[in-house]
Amino acid sequence: MAVRARRTLRRLELEAYASVVSAFRAQGPLTTEKKSSLEMLCRHLGIACDRHKAEVRRAVNDELLSAVAECLSDVHNEHSWRKEGQKLASANPPRLVTRQSGNLPQVLASVVANASLLQQQKQQQQQQQHQRQQTQDQGAGG
Repeated sequence: MAVRARRTLRRLELEAYASVVSAFRAQGPLTTEKKSSLEMLCRHLGIACDRHKAEVRRAVNDELLSAVAECLSDVHNEHSWRKEGQKLASANPPRLVTRQSGNLPQVLASVVANASLLQQQKQQQQQQQHQRQQTQDQGAGG
């Protein structure tokens, strides 16, 4: 029973990490804040570096995520993600990551809250940019 529980937990951890990577990719560029959140999640969920890079490559190659990111972002954002997903040229075997103890739901809630805050800030910036453009257009036309 314990083996099955551990397998279930591991599957949930991997699915959670993949979902966060997908959501961040769809939001646009890989910012410092997003990268920091992913590093924190790797520590808490026991995600190895190779697994992280594989998830990033999966998200970069996902046409739907790319289309969403392109639609919502004015900035070409694929480069930062591709760079993050590059394989390391190393003869060393993959390093296992040990999980940090802590309350995983709190960690995930924190990451989601940070992502939501970043999205709100981005929307505000876009609205301000749009308002500036309208003001400039009105000044040029009047």
